[in-house]
Amino acid sequence: MEKFFWFSLPITLMIIYLLFRAAINKPVSRRDINMISAIYLIFYLFITAGLGLFWVARMDLPAFDLHYLFGYCLLFLICVHLWFQLPLINFWLKKNSPSVLVDETYSQWKPLVKNIFLLIISAIIFPAVTLIVYEFISPATVSIIESKQKISTTNRLWLMAKGEKVTAASYMHKQGDLTRGGAFLPRFNIIKPPIYKTYPNHPIVPLPAPTNYADMSLDQALSQHISDLVADVSLQNLSNILYYSNGVTETRIYPGGQIQLRAAASAGALYPNDLYIAAISIKGLTPGIYYYHPANHSLIKIGDQALFPSLTTASLYPDLLKNTSAIIIMTAYFDRSVWKYHDRSYRYVLPDAGHILGNLAAAITAMKVSFINTEFFDDEKMEKILNLSPKNEGVISLVILGKKKLASVSQTPQFTSVALPKNTGKMEITRLSHKLTSVKWVPGPMKISTTITNKVSDDIPSSDKLIKLPEGSTAESDVFTIIKNRRSFRQFSDRDVSFNDFSGIIHDSFKPLKNLHLVEQGNRVALFIIVTHVQGLSKGIYQYIYEKSALQKIADGNFSNEIYKIGLSQEVLKRAAFVFAWVIDLNKIGLLHGERDYRYANLECGIGSSMAYLAAQSRDLGVCAVGAFYDDEVQRLLKIDGTAKHTIVLTAIGQK
Repeated sequence: MEKFFWFSLPITLMIIYLLFRAAINKPVSRRDINMISAIYLIFYLFITAGLGLFWVARMDLPAFDLHYLFGYCLLFLICVHLWFQLPLINFWLKKNSPSVLVDETYSQWKPLVKNIFLLIISAIIFPAVTLIVYEFISPATVSIIESKQKISTTNRLWLMAKGEKVTAASYMHKQGDLTRGGAFLPRFNIIKPPIYKTYPNHPIVPLPAPTNYADMSLDQALSQHISDLVADVSLQNLSNILYYSNGVTETRIYPGGQIQLRAAASAGALYPNDLYIAAISIKGLTPGIYYYHPANHSLIKIGDQALFPSLTTASLYPDLLKNTSAIIIMTAYFDRSVWKYHDRSYRYVLPDAGHILGNLAAAITAMKVSFINTEFFDDEKMEKILNLSPKNEGVISLVILGKKKLASVSQTPQFTSVALPKNTGKMEITRLSHKLTSVKWVPGPMKISTTITNKVSDDIPSSDKLIKLPEGSTAESDVFTIIKNRRSFRQFSDRDVSFNDFSGIIHDSFKPLKNLHLVEQGNRVALFIIVTHVQGLSKGIYQYIYEKSALQKIADGNFSNEIYKIGLSQEVLKRAAFVFAWVIDLNKIGLLHGERDYRYANLECGIGSSMAYLAAQSRDLGVCAVGAFYDDEVQRLLKIDGTAKHTIVLTAIGQK
């Protein structure tokens, strides 16, 4: 809102001046107002066009805010200018219209023509005004759930929507789909939510400056065995872990403001995720709950150690705090994404969180600190510990530092989905999706925990029909150097990527998805690859078969133009040497923890995409993740239409 105030200030001052002149009985003439508005119009037109041609066209993200805000001002001025031109336009039209439309003097329209014109104007203005009022008064997506949720004995959540019984996971995913018919519906974004949280009058603890080098390559970090992770969590280590997972690594200044870019990629640079730290046993840091402020690289104390026992009851691990140095708690502030991406936002919030988790895992391992990530907990209890807004925020994951393993949980608490509010039909879809994937512990006897056997799928082709991938090149760059220099790159050249680099990136990207210290058990994610410029590999679409370390060819041909069109004509997809498509299988949702598995799958796509960033950066290649594409068309392109497989993220990679 602050930016819009400054950008619209010249117009506001003009209106104040005109009103002042009218108040002192010296009104500005109609002709002068027309000329003033025309000058303003030219000014705003040049700025808006300049931003579009010379900044947005270069795909620099900071300009997007400026572009649409100046666009609002430009639209207003066009309306003012047209209003003053109407008499002239009306006069010209009457003089040049067929006689059947005007009277004998060519000075008046016939009554029927006037009525038809008024009907046409009403048909245009009424829907436009209604849409604008609706967008500003009720920007939330309206749900179409027709009946209360029903929970099956397998903890699946079923809904009735449009007369059809569907799982909650299928429903929420469908609500986020993007199609050609709905992609360009008008949206009005003015009040941008704050990118950082504030805690006035709370103690601030500055963190030590992060070290520049980890003294460990990405390849070494990905190959570390848990038994090799023996370091304590010092305050310096915590500083490094937080900075290289979600810290501000670059500040870019541009006309009208600045943007602080983070260590992990985020859709639209909106950064919907926050980090909190439960400091249990870190030398030099008073035990308590802290909020990490990325811009200041500091901690803000928001709670004391009296809250620690609640962490245990909110998790399913009775030994959660034993020998634990700290717990990093990741949360989501929904409106930071909803503000721009509306009903697709949950499919940005979770992969963005996955990008942070990927960085976290790399940074923690580089510090030789043991860790375990869990995304299964009682949501409402966790939200209360951090005093989050139940309406606007939610907890995503807990990263437990200093533990090699958690107690083997042969039995888990009984859990169920959280109760939805009575106004479910009016809930914005991102908030609804988080509620549908939330769980809570319920009284009752403990039950045997679910175990998913990661067996080789029966539908994997025989080896003679696959293209074997070599181990490929290794990511030799220092972990911290890679992360600090990581940026989304969009202006690829048309040079080929070597087959060794291609293979190495695939292996590095998928490896974390098999690390049970980072992801929950289960094979929910598949990797498809659209290849255009890879040495020794024909153009086409492939699927990565992890169990065979090989590729299965899906289709032959150059599909760069197709993926470009499917991806809302984003040049980065057309120019890329190859594009990863991270795909989830909705048939595998519910096998572990009911609808909660949908969160796991989206997070895992983000983790894989995050590691693709680091792996490609290490090999001096450019990378850019894309979350906007036509879902039905990308399904057809990958030959998975009619299945339960759906693409979550596209990661474009190519030569700089």
